[in-house]
Amino acid sequence: MKKFNQAIYGKGIDPKELPSVTSEWANKVSYWGWAYRALWGDLAEFYRADKPYPAGTLITIGAGTAEISEAKTECNGIISTNPGYELGEKTCALDLPVALVGKVPVLMDKNCSVEFGNRIYLSRTTPGCASTIPNGRCLGKIIDKDENLSQKSTVMCSVSVCF
Repeated sequence: MKKFNQAIYGKGIDPKELPSVTSEWANKVSYWGWAYRALWGDLAEFYRADKPYPAGTLITIGAGTAEISEAKTECNGIISTNPGYELGEKTCALDLPVALVGKVPVLMDKNCSVEFGNRIYLSRTTPGCASTIPNGRCLGKIIDKDENLSQKSTVMCSVSVCF
């Protein structure tokens, strides 16, 4: 475990190239790095699931035996494939990254029309899936421009999930 009374530098950061600072200030720094940039497009937080869920599954918080379970009546996030930013930590196999905002592949209900620009909602008929048929609040929009979206199991969406 690292102590917070020493400077810790990010990967690829050469301390000799940093601006000069007083040793008193440097000893209070717990991390020094350059501006962040994510290669992927969502912000996710780890939550303990009641069972493993595939990426793209819509989940709800506090409705099952664990922190998260498959969404049936309310959606609080989507299981992420590769979060750009992760909050918390994975301490067991059931700690899953839940996308709260950003670009994320989403499992779609096969009983709806799926087109670029459609709004997405929690499906009324298929738990854990999104639909383009209005049901409650809008979760985001389809940004996937691929052809034959209705043939795909997941489509890329831009989401902003509220509680």
